[in-house]
Amino acid sequence: MVSGQSNALRGRGSGYLKRYGGNAHKLTRQENCGKGTIRSVHSRFRPIGDGGVALSNHVGGTWFDNRVVDKETCSDRIHRTTSSNNNSIFLSNLSARPRVVDGLSRDSRKRGSGYLKRLEKRDEGGAYKFSRQQKILRRIVSEPIPLMAQIMQQLDDETVDTTKEYLRNLITMPEGIYEFVSLQNRLDERSDLTNQTLLNCHKIQLEFLVSIRTGLGSFLLENTHLLTSELVEIFLLERCRNINCRRILPIEDRGCKICSTKKGFCSECMCLVCLKFDCANNTCSWVGCDACLHWCHAVCGIRRNLIKPGPSLKGPSGTTEMQFYCLGCGHASEMFGFIKDVFISCANEWGEETLIKELDYVRKIFQGSEDFKGKELHVKADVLHTKLATKMISPSDACNFIFQFFSAIKTIEDERSVKRSKKDEVDGLGSIVRIKELEAQLFQSRAADARGEAVSLRRLARLESKKLNEMYYEKLSKLRLQETEERRRKKLEELKTLENSHSCYCEMKMKLDTEVACLLNKMEAVKRLLV
Repeated sequence: MVSGQSNALRGRGSGYLKRYGGNAHKLTRQENCGKGTIRSVHSRFRPIGDGGVALSNHVGGTWFDNRVVDKETCSDRIHRTTSSNNNSIFLSNLSARPRVVDGLSRDSRKRGSGYLKRLEKRDEGGAYKFSRQQKILRRIVSEPIPLMAQIMQQLDDETVDTTKEYLRNLITMPEGIYEFVSLQNRLDERSDLTNQTLLNCHKIQLEFLVSIRTGLGSFLLENTHLLTSELVEIFLLERCRNINCRRILPIEDRGCKICSTKKGFCSECMCLVCLKFDCANNTCSWVGCDACLHWCHAVCGIRRNLIKPGPSLKGPSGTTEMQFYCLGCGHASEMFGFIKDVFISCANEWGEETLIKELDYVRKIFQGSEDFKGKELHVKADVLHTKLATKMISPSDACNFIFQFFSAIKTIEDERSVKRSKKDEVDGLGSIVRIKELEAQLFQSRAADARGEAVSLRRLARLESKKLNEMYYEKLSKLRLQETEERRRKKLEELKTLENSHSCYCEMKMKLDTEVACLLNKMEAVKRLLV
């Protein structure tokens, strides 16, 4: 097996190394930062920008958990950290809150659904006063589309901006979760939000509706530049809600049970397990399927036991390797080559913190390895992680060490394969000799049995022949041929006599019949005369 082949890249034609002028190029999945397109392996694994990317408070989550955006295309929607060591995005840093309805217990959802009703009662009694922003949001999710569109036209820019900020805070702040859930529930209860009615929305009104439906504050930003038709399709789950992807859904019919059952799921930028997307590139936090080209967070795959040992795809029979089992199609994709590609392509560009996190991913992925190279990679990743965490080794030394390991493990596997092949060859020859000896003994035993059976058959044939001859002569002696012939002659004479007698009888009968007929005619004539 060529460990340089990436498990997540082969299915896109990228698992095969194409060398042009000494440079290795592969195709790979570009995350939502690149609108789900296919790019080179370097765009997949290289960090985004010069520094790390932290989350902005105004980018909310949904049941797809979509908080991260691309720095290059959405620079106004992210914060750049100043640490030179934080050079990548990790799933641990992307733990955006899921769609709050799904993230709550049943009791919590009930409390959220009745939140505004309780506030309304309190407001009527004078114990609680809604802010202007709360009232606007309540009317947006409750009032008919045409009426609210007219109201939105009359709102000044300051009111719109403060309402957007208030909604972004509801999405991101824990204390606003029940109020936000109640807004979503009111929106879900409406049956008039069809494609035709939504197209008649005011643009700002539609942005509010989409943000509440998806739980994403990014639709409230000034520089989203989304068309009204795109917002409507996102609201109706007919277009990917990832602003940097926005593909029409479903992308294509692959016969995938995830794509066919999860409405709004985008196979280009979302995780098969948690149904979330993020902007993590240049990392082992995403693994992909070679067959259906779907993607999954590494931690989600580990949690669901989708990353586990399985029969080696290209190794010797009976051996295992660490594989990712796709939740969509069930195909198994090997992991060692993928991890090797990531480190060789990107490790030199990682800072210390990034390298520590990547090593943590690797040791978790290969924790249950049963094969030699998987176990060795787990051990090496664990050792380097500990040393980096305790400042016992520099990131560059750790990178060199892991590069040497990947270079040596091919050599080691070859030596083990040669030894294994020689041992198998010797064992095979010994097995062949033993098999041939057993076959010879078996053939000898069968030959002896055949000879004994032949002698028995000949003896039986002689006895049967003798018995048949005796029976023949005995029956022949019982026959009386001359007497039978004499009796036959007499019977023929008797038959001839009987035939002659029968002929005379027939002639006499015919004469009698003629005479009787004449007499009857004469009697008839006499009767006529007498009359």
